[in-house]
Amino acid sequence: MSKKETKTTENAQLYELGFHINPTLAEEGANAVFSKIKEVIINNNGEVVKEGALKLIKLCYTIVKKIEGVNTRFNTAYFGWVKFNAESSDIESIKKAADNNVSIVRYIIVKTVDDYEHSTEKLAEAMVEEEPETEESDFVVSEESAEAEPETKEKDALDEVVEEMIK
Repeated sequence: MSKKETKTTENAQLYELGFHINPTLAEEGANAVFSKIKEVIINNNGEVVKEGALKLIKLCYTIVKKIEGVNTRFNTAYFGWVKFNAESSDIESIKKAADNNVSIVRYIIVKTVDDYEHSTEKLAEAMVEEEPETEESDFVVSEESAEAEPETKEKDALDEVVEEMIK
């Protein structure tokens, strides 16, 4: 990265902001939210150093966020991240902006180092390589074709023994 005139000072530290954006937005809308996040960082004396392209992902668990007084559940979200230099005194303003943006489902800001080996960039690349696109319907097993699992057979046998003991 070439040196250019920046607003950051010697006291600036490297931070990383990871976030999930509401998946009901069109891709253009999600990109607009991402641009707004970077704009907030720059307007709060920060300097964007690196960023990861937004990717629609399936979440490991359901996230519930109250939007306009209604609990909304999210099983997918656009995931993105941005590394930036800023002074610690400017982080609170960035957090407030993220809190007030209803399109951001969840976010985290951490102090970090410029180390590829432990970076979100490396993790995101690994996720892309190993993540096949699957639908929930891919995991449905028809009762007609499925045999009882061995665990189920053992449970049934145990249930019979318990019932005989109760009699």
